Amino acid sequence: MTLEEAFNDAERRFCSLRVDSDRVMFYKGFKAIKHDNGEVKIYDTTGDGPSYSEFTAHQYSMVEQHGFRETVKQLKS
Repeated sequence: MTLEEAFNDAERRFCSLRVDSDRVMFYKGFKAIKHDNGEVKIYDTTGDGPSYSEFTAHQYSMVEQHGFRETVKQLKS
């Protein structure tokens, strides 16, 4: 599954909101953004600092293999 497909699947399960032309979704402290050009970025907002950390290549690979929700569940356990 592509990142865009994973985002669309998660969007069907959870609600998202539109910010400007982007779609944004939060789930258990993780923020997924689908930009109007189709690019998907995912951030972990659970850290202690003031900034979010973008997913690593390995974490993006997990999303492509297992989907957004299952990846978050694995990262939270």
